[in-house]
Amino acid sequence: MSQYLDLVWLANRRLSKPPKSAFSRRVVRHGQLVVPFTLDLRFAQSQNAYRRATPRQRYVRRKLLLEQMSWQILRWMMQDEWLALPLHLRQYPLPGRPQVNAVRFATRMTDGYANFAKEAIDCLQPSRGIDRGHGLKIISGDAPHQIEENQWCELVSRDAEMFVYLEVRSDV
Repeated sequence: MSQYLDLVWLANRRLSKPPKSAFSRRVVRHGQLVVPFTLDLRFAQSQNAYRRATPRQRYVRRKLLLEQMSWQILRWMMQDEWLALPLHLRQYPLPGRPQVNAVRFATRMTDGYANFAKEAIDCLQPSRGIDRGHGLKIISGDAPHQIEENQWCELVSRDAEMFVYLEVRSDV
């Protein structure tokens, strides 16, 4: 649990400073933090790598990702920050149009349209199709009229911790 919360703190600390690369495109984070996630880089593959994987590999990776995200949301629900949220922000799916931000802290930048957080954002919504019943149901869907989605990369040094920080915010 401490590593998860340490990475959440580290991500917010890094985002409070100016980016190391002039090419990092940061967005204005607005609203109240509802739930943060920290994910392994193995769950942040580009769409090119995702398409090359077999259906079995995708299924196994999604199952592991859901396990990690479920574990983290349970840990977050024990924190004072979550308990201090208004009641309507603790009921899922979130009302309104929440902001979903994904930041990839790594030594290499991805291209602008890598869509590295697609699988994680898919896990945030109710499941459809084969995986029915296996979504976190935090957001109602990932269409542009349902969420404001932002993904960007931040460069870190080779000896720094590399991970993906995913946060869901709401200002309703």
